[in-house]
Amino acid sequence: MKIYLVGGAVRDQILGIPISDRDWLVVGSSPQEMIRLGFQQVGRDFPVFLHPVTKEEYSLARIDRKIGSGHTGFQCFSSPSVTIEEDLYRRDLTINAIAKTTKNKTIDPFFGIKDIQKRIIRHVSNAFSEDPIRVLRTARFYAKLSEYYFTIYHKTWKIIEEMVQQEDLKTVSKERVWIETKKALSTSSPDLYFKMLFQCGALSVLFPEIQIILTKSFKKKSSLTSFIDQKEYIFLVIKKSALLTKSIEVRFAALCSNFTVFFYDNHMSNSKEKKINSAVQMVRSFCDRMRVPTKTKKLSVAIAKVHQNVQNIQNSCSKEVIKIFDQMDVWRKPKNIDQLITVCKAHYIVKNRLELGCYYPQGELLMKIFKKVSKSSLKIDFQKMKNKEIRGTILKNRLKIIEKVMNLKKIRKNHLR
Repeated sequence: MKIYLVGGAVRDQILGIPISDRDWLVVGSSPQEMIRLGFQQVGRDFPVFLHPVTKEEYSLARIDRKIGSGHTGFQCFSSPSVTIEEDLYRRDLTINAIAKTTKNKTIDPFFGIKDIQKRIIRHVSNAFSEDPIRVLRTARFYAKLSEYYFTIYHKTWKIIEEMVQQEDLKTVSKERVWIETKKALSTSSPDLYFKMLFQCGALSVLFPEIQIILTKSFKKKSSLTSFIDQKEYIFLVIKKSALLTKSIEVRFAALCSNFTVFFYDNHMSNSKEKKINSAVQMVRSFCDRMRVPTKTKKLSVAIAKVHQNVQNIQNSCSKEVIKIFDQMDVWRKPKNIDQLITVCKAHYIVKNRLELGCYYPQGELLMKIFKKVSKSSLKIDFQKMKNKEIRGTILKNRLKIIEKVMNLKKIRKNHLR
């Protein structure tokens, strides 16, 4: 039995960046021997085991054979006779096809170290085209490694473009697309994930809703994007949100907030409510189709409803401000206000071409109002009140506080003039 450290852990070790997970490959063993040694088998379709102490994953060396269409059309063959080179050959990219022995000896049959040094993302072999999920994985690694100046090898790019023309990309499950997208959203440049998929043509297959807002020619220019290219605006909002927060949920909400920027201003109806509902429904349908987790979906839908109103908060009445708070459910989830302001600030920065650390007046005003209202609500005596009366008193008190803060803001503004 021989044990190797493989994949991303070796790649990141060579790059000198933190290693999040370590995957191990076992050559010359069998499932029976692994179980006898105390390992717990967790892979139903693949021979994957958990270490009895560290709980890290140990996989038996295997060969994958293409027997059908799509991402699942493979037959897995595992045997003690499978070599380390054969296992590495089935991997997608040369930078992920490097192994290290327990004595720190490197196994690099496909020159992955050389590609790391040259900052190239290159396919291992032409078998790369057999698995459509590799289009998403390449986009994800491009987003992850772009800060280290990695580029996609031109022949790999050509293969990806050819893969997009095939029907196999449509066979990737929504759940798997979300897994790759979630990982991409956690990288330093999630905007490049979507940009690469757009450039190779995969976005129209995997994310047709995003493709529409990137390519649709709107009759009316959005009020938020009057001085900036439509595609540039959308990608920049994702980029800036990633610089403002590490939260995957907020970054995804920032992506979805672009729907209301373009479809709100271009909706045929004169009714403000119908415009908002139409745009928000697109966000809701997009999340449902992508099997987005409920928590992430709720945040994205809520922010899509109100984020444009925040940009005009200084001219809003108290009832409009309360509506923002209610729709964001900030009374039960106070951190939602920070998440909303983060997305709104991303739009503000992009629209006005400002630096990341710029002053965001609308966000400061909204937070100030929320803090004042939250504190004031605790001073009310509810003991002798009925439920309906309590709700009415709380609302009346909140509206009064908001009016006071808003009027004070206006007084100070007029005084400065």
